[in-house]
Amino acid sequence: MPAEAAHAATPASISPETLELARALAREFSECMWWRHPDATVKTREDAYLVVQHLREYGGARAWRAAQRLWKCL
Repeated sequence: MPAEAAHAATPASISPETLELARALAREFSECMWWRHPDATVKTREDAYLVVQHLREYGGARAWRAAQRLWKCL
């Protein structure tokens, strides 16, 4: 397997602090995470991007500001 393919197959790194922020925001704004199973957790950068997307799309001004805070960490 070429080095590029191996690198592409691994998830992008994300700091534990950023993961915890994404998890906290998903819990706080659970009404924006209607697609999420109650036992699911944010594990990857892609999951965190989904949290940002749904906060922006389904939340109000406070959720939008929270999404911006998370976006800056990504």
